[in-house]
Amino acid sequence: MKARYFQRAFFVSFLVLALSLASLAETKYRQGLDALYAGRYDEAIAFFKKQVEKEKDTGELACHASFLLGLSYYKNGQYAEAITYLKRPMEIHKQGMAIYRLDDAWNFWLGRAYFDNQQLKEAISCFIEAASSSLVKPETKYDDFPPTYHQVKFMKQYYIPLAPSVGDCYFWAALAQYSNGQYEESVSTINKALNVYPRNPRFQVHLAACLRELKKYDEAIAAARKALELQTSGQNYRILGSIYRAQNDYRQAIEAYKSAIGLEPDNVDNYLDIARIYMSEGKYSEAEDILNKAPASHTVNHYLTQCLMGSGNFDGAVSTCNREIQSFVLTGTGLEITIVDKYPQVSSVRDTFPAKKSGIQPGDRIVSINGQSTRGLSAEAVHQAINPASGTVVNLGIERKGLKQTLNVSLTSESRIQTTAALFYGMKSLILGLQGNLEGAAKEARNAYALDPDNVWARRALGFSRVIEGSKPAEPASGGNLEEAIKILSGATDSLDRTILAIVYARAGNLQKAAETFALLPEEFIQVRNAFYHGYVELALEALQPYVGQKKEKIKALESNNQFREALGEYALLIRLCPEQEASQMRKHLGQLRKSQPGVFDFPEEARKYVLRAEVLSEGKNFARALNEYREALKIAPFVPDIHRAMALTAESLKDYKQAIKSLTAYLELNPDDPEARTLKDKIIKWEFLLEEQKK
Repeated sequence: MKARYFQRAFFVSFLVLALSLASLAETKYRQGLDALYAGRYDEAIAFFKKQVEKEKDTGELACHASFLLGLSYYKNGQYAEAITYLKRPMEIHKQGMAIYRLDDAWNFWLGRAYFDNQQLKEAISCFIEAASSSLVKPETKYDDFPPTYHQVKFMKQYYIPLAPSVGDCYFWAALAQYSNGQYEESVSTINKALNVYPRNPRFQVHLAACLRELKKYDEAIAAARKALELQTSGQNYRILGSIYRAQNDYRQAIEAYKSAIGLEPDNVDNYLDIARIYMSEGKYSEAEDILNKAPASHTVNHYLTQCLMGSGNFDGAVSTCNREIQSFVLTGTGLEITIVDKYPQVSSVRDTFPAKKSGIQPGDRIVSINGQSTRGLSAEAVHQAINPASGTVVNLGIERKGLKQTLNVSLTSESRIQTTAALFYGMKSLILGLQGNLEGAAKEARNAYALDPDNVWARRALGFSRVIEGSKPAEPASGGNLEEAIKILSGATDSLDRTILAIVYARAGNLQKAAETFALLPEEFIQVRNAFYHGYVELALEALQPYVGQKKEKIKALESNNQFREALGEYALLIRLCPEQEASQMRKHLGQLRKSQPGVFDFPEEARKYVLRAEVLSEGKNFARALNEYREALKIAPFVPDIHRAMALTAESLKDYKQAIKSLTAYLELNPDDPEARTLKDKIIKWEFLLEEQKK
């Protein structure tokens, strides 16, 4: 009896203390919370910073003030500052400090700050910790408080939206694990969320994405379809489409993406997903059609330019680049404004523009333009007035806090081009270079590089422009020489960059290095149905012709002297530098040589290692990784027939019929007397039909 009395007395005391602290927070913090919820984050930061300074490390609301300051920083996108103050409640918390049952929110929002700051391991730990104290239904967090107290209404209004559910905690932990490449762990974590909320479509679609990355496509499709049953959304259809695309089922992928367009016609990603599939298949006209239906954007025009380049419509691609370059030209004084109390107020000042040089600051009020009052003008009218044609003078009357007199500032409108235009300058440069307009190509390459030296198209364009300029001495105005081109492009892994680098090496006279660089290009790039890429591959092959001629003469001499093993080593590089038709003839020749000189075609031990790894992966149905292991084996032993056959069957498992056909054809060329040759040729015919069906 006495124990129950003390227990009840303790609970009542706790409620009184909690409600009194809530009343304290309501009185003190409502202003800051209102600013936070209204999106006035700078105002919220300023408010809660004062509270943190007042409470220090010992005040009743010290933890609370620090948490709300950290949250305000987070909402304002200042993640480093957010982390500092969101960590602080856990570091300074002592008995008697106000928590308001927000300890789960402390960890959750700290996890969000870590996540957005790319500190994924720390984020995972925070989300898991938050899950251990969060509720299934956060809206019930204060239900055990007496509802008659007005402070309960305050806490429910302001604090419940900050409290995560246990499902939210597990979802964000799974998302952080996914972003960190921990797909198995992410599956385990999201299943914990699904155990509590089995009908949550967001959790289900995340499971589908994880299974896609694990190449468990059937399970991934089932999860994506479950998500669609729970919620028909464009996002869920996009995930389904991405799974079909990952297993090369392009027809069903396109259907899923079209369903996404039907639900979200204004979402550019839906159109880009389809365009990427068409482009990967060399269907540039179909890609162009879908992009022309997409909402206008710079990204759409980027892909449209690449479609036109791929189809060989270089003039159309140049025109698109020109339009995009023009759209990045900004003309004006460099001021951005908002209307505050019927007057335009400066919200930001662009770097390098006249307003920046004149000392105009954010927060300044523009009270007159060219002698006319701005009171009551619309934002559009003010924008037009302060951004006239280049060379036009604009006179502004400026009021600034702390100054009694109005400032009179004269600005001359100027034109500037945004750095983003570097992408289109670079693309245009390389198109002009392919068309033979070498002077124009060099000029646009310099424009691209001057705007953004880190842009990949600007760098490759400048690299190729050095080829155009040949062996000129390095000069800032003209752009340098071949050594600079090698420096710009060396270390690049992109196939186009390597192609251009091979051209540079050949032009510089280092044919061996040029050949080795070209040999690194994947076969699918060399054989892709893309007029732009093909043009640069042709330029590289043309530059390598002297080297190819030398190799052929050397092979001829070696075979004449019965030095077949040495000749085979020369073939390994040569075959990568020849068109497919010529490479096919070489494999057939080597197939005949293999019958008379079988000892020459030993299976290297290093290549065997990769084959065994591939076999293990295939047994586990991890066919994509197995295919990569076979590719590594072929780099060492390109003329061992069995590797090509195993690679073909692995590609079949992935429904990659194009690769399967290529590999099995190579096998038959190297092993023409296989007793199963007829059966294998029939398999190729079937694959060709399946490939046609995929492309429909």
